[in-house]
Amino acid sequence: MGDPDTVIVEIERYHRELEITELIFRIHFPDMPQNKVLKAITPLGKKVMPYFSKQ
Repeated sequence: MGDPDTVIVEIERYHRELEITELIFRIHFPDMPQNKVLKAITPLGKKVMPYFSKQ
């Protein structure tokens, strides 16, 4: 959890230390308003995923 740069650093750490190659993100929880879900998905799709698509 955190801003996109923090998420990128943590994913890289997981990959380096645990040798993971896949992650599952749980973003939507019961009774969570759609605007909060979109607020979480948007930076993931615009900044985090493109960063790893380049590699």
